[in-house]
Amino acid sequence: MGIFTSPRSRYIPPLGRDDSNPDNPPDASSTFLGRPPPAENDWLSRLAPQWPYGSAQDPNIVKVADPGPGPDEPLPSPQAPRRGIFPSVELPPGTPLKNGPGQPVVLPDGSRVPDRYSPTGQLMSPVGDLSEVAAAGRRTADQYRSFAIDPMARENAGILALWNFARNIGTGGKYDYQRQGNQLLGHVFGFTQLPQFRNVANVNVDLFSQQAGRTLEQTLTEAGEYASHFSSNYRPDQPYGLDPRTAEFITLGFNIGKSGAFDPRPPWS
Repeated sequence: MGIFTSPRSRYIPPLGRDDSNPDNPPDASSTFLGRPPPAENDWLSRLAPQWPYGSAQDPNIVKVADPGPGPDEPLPSPQAPRRGIFPSVELPPGTPLKNGPGQPVVLPDGSRVPDRYSPTGQLMSPVGDLSEVAAAGRRTADQYRSFAIDPMARENAGILALWNFARNIGTGGKYDYQRQGNQLLGHVFGFTQLPQFRNVANVNVDLFSQQAGRTLEQTLTEAGEYASHFSSNYRPDQPYGLDPRTAEFITLGFNIGKSGAFDPRPPWS
């Protein structure tokens, strides 16, 4: 007979009990699992922590409070409170942060920029890595040169450069970290002000400009002219009409760019 037609042997349950005989039912200790069925809600007891030294707690073992570290053991470092279920982590440079104090600006060589106005003593920014700002300035210089040497496009070189400056470091521009909002509508309806990023926004102005080939004198002059028409922070009694703090960080941005921190061969020194 084939495997599909051979007779099946009668099933014999565990422990040798014959459950096919109604006159000889298995007792509670002879179930299919070989033990009595679990009591109601027995799964809760399986989830509960078990005493590690046997099924019952040893009455000779007495629990005492943790005495803490000994005299030669280091004290544990305090844990800062955190919110939510995820552990707190230190964000790497380059992580965008729209609110809060931001993160320190870290230059490509790993150094940080001091800021005497900052509560941390360091220049803070919503984006800790300013490489993108410098790269955008260099791209602006490359585009200007490519247009300037083309007789058919030469007359548009200045317009393109002005557009790149405005959309990147103008009021509400991409790297104006001091303000949030639509760059065009913000001039009508206002921007969300982030005063904690005022200094890095001014650093971006001349980091971008220096990498694009502008001199410090040109940037300070143009910033002062802009402030005279559009800024409530205009200071006619100061050089270039700029608030001293504004001029300080614009100059810092120029010096960072000129140092070659972001490009060993900037387009102009």
